[in-house]
Amino acid sequence: MSLSTIHEFFLFAQPDPMLVIVIYSVGAFEIAVTIASLLFGGEPALRLFSLMLWVQFWKYANGYQRDPWYIKAIVATVFSGNLFHQVCLNHSLYTYTVTHWGDVDVLLSIPWSFLGLVTASGCVAFVVQSFYVYRIWKLSNGSYLLIFPLAAISMAEFIVNMYAVDAGRRITVYTEQVKIKDKYHDYSSGFACILIMQHGSTADNYHTVHLGQDYDRPPIL
Repeated sequence: MSLSTIHEFFLFAQPDPMLVIVIYSVGAFEIAVTIASLLFGGEPALRLFSLMLWVQFWKYANGYQRDPWYIKAIVATVFSGNLFHQVCLNHSLYTYTVTHWGDVDVLLSIPWSFLGLVTASGCVAFVVQSFYVYRIWKLSNGSYLLIFPLAAISMAEFIVNMYAVDAGRRITVYTEQVKIKDKYHDYSSGFACILIMQHGSTADNYHTVHLGQDYDRPPIL
């Protein structure tokens, strides 16, 4: 419910004046806390993460120059995706807290950068998971039995993520989620894929590293 809708209710329904004061005060307090949290909590955290991202990339570029080109390409892709994710996240926060300062109704809107950061996050997760599956495949001496389920789940998670982004493009404000309610089960499937992928990859890694001590392991890369 937007602030203008609440105002119209109070204008035509004419409730008790004390009720109006209490509801407006509580609503203003909650909005103020939200904006303050974004400004004083979100922005510093984003700056620290951006700094850490650049430091990690700089350290890799200087310390692992002998890596094959495809590993460097994977690292560059992950770095670019995380950087784009940070740009979109900063844009979203800036839109809510600075560009439309004082406009309460804008808190219901969905900026383009929000869908951008979700897309970037899904792509980065897929690249990292694919590399992790590749490492398990190398450690297990090419055991497709171990990596096939993980690869299938990783692909399913990526598809569901992109499907959710496509559904998000069909709405402009959060209150329109009812238009895509038939896709909620797909989001649940995506979360299930994430959980299965995390637990499955951990179990496979434990098997190949701790239980498979008799493997004659080739180089990971």
